[in-house]
This record gives sequence, structure tokens and C-alpha cells, in this order.
Amino acid sequence: MTLRESPTYQPRAKSIPRVEKRPWRGFWLLSSGMAPANLKHLVEDAELRVQRGQRNIDRQREIVSALERADQDATIAKALLKIFEKALAIHVADRDRLTKRLPCTGR
Repeated sequence: MTLRESPTYQPRAKSIPRVEKRPWRGFWLLSSGMAPANLKHLVEDAELRVQRGQRNIDRQREIVSALERADQDATIAKALLKIFEKALAIHVADRDRLTKRLPCTGR
């Protein structure tokens, strides 16, 4: 009997778990007692990611519109737009979470 024929055999996972299945992601930041100055830097970086994400979405919407006006296939461009929108939602949530951690007097 080979390993695969064994009744207890289970194939290994082919990829790492998705972010939604990893609730510990980012936990170290919330529990580390980070200095306000470091936290402020993280908020600034998060804000830059939000701005860059919004620019990506705006540009991708222009590309989708141009492809549709030219009667070209925009399937891939629309899929990329959805990816950008999901990424932006994550960046906004991270920024908001970090902003809540800032002390009120330090803003």
C-alpha cells in the first residue's frame, strides 16, 4: 500500500492561507505598546498607500473606459480594477485602525 492509498492520507496545502484566515495578522502592532512617534510614521505610510491605491484605481478606470470605447476586451482590466479596489479597502482599514491608536494630543 502506498502512502496515497492510505485511508489517513491528506494532501498538503498548495498555498498559504488567505489573509482572512489569518486573524493574527497585524496583532503584534496592536499589542506591542508602540511609541507614538513610530505609530505616527506608520499612519503616514498607510495614508500614502491609500493615496497610491486611489491613483491606481482612477488610472485603471480610465483604462477600462478607453478599452470599452475602442470595443476592445476589457475583462483583464476589470479584474485588475477589482483587485485594486480590494487592496484599497484593506489599506483604508489599516489606516483607520492605526489612526485610532494615535493619542488624541499627538495628532
